[in-house]
Amino acid sequence: MTPLLERQAVLTGAAAGIGLGIARELLAQGATVHGIDRDAAGLRLLAQEFSGRFIPYVADLADRDATDRMLGQLATALAGRCDIVLIAEDARVSFPEIPHGIPPTIVLSYYRYVLPRNLLGDLIYTGRELNGFEAVQAGLAARAVAESELDALALKMAKQVAGYDRRSIALVKDFLARTENMTPAQAPGLGISLYANEISHRAIKR
Repeated sequence: MTPLLERQAVLTGAAAGIGLGIARELLAQGATVHGIDRDAAGLRLLAQEFSGRFIPYVADLADRDATDRMLGQLATALAGRCDIVLIAEDARVSFPEIPHGIPPTIVLSYYRYVLPRNLLGDLIYTGRELNGFEAVQAGLAARAVAESELDALALKMAKQVAGYDRRSIALVKDFLARTENMTPAQAPGLGISLYANEISHRAIKR
């Protein structure tokens, strides 16, 4: 069984000891693991063993600058799984895998359909960093705001969305997930079907 299939896990100390054991268990249950450690060689071995499902991030968490860079890279990788992405104006995001010898196939599976091919190639092959404004222009984030305003805006938006009808939100998420592999011609049919089913459900409840 793979109960964690399509789930994303972030794990520190993933290259050895207890962290390595947890990483292997998460991978065995189907999760994609974003592993953080200062042991680059250990991370590389895991990435090679679990090609595409273990994403390595080399960083010493005692080093603030290195940690900030790693978090920017992690945010880029996870952004494709989020419905709304906010970013600080002075943030730095990049795709660091290729410079470290890792094929970023899971990241590509999403961004292949989001970014123009030449821009994606530039970012993937060079590991070039983008700031918050550039990330928005590239389609990696929805809004760039001052870092001092980021937490307040995220909380405000979360409360706003939480106040909406839950079934409507769930249907939107279901539609987006199910149309990922559909052609533009197929998507309207699903949209009509989901809407009709929901209207019927609400009519029966009355």
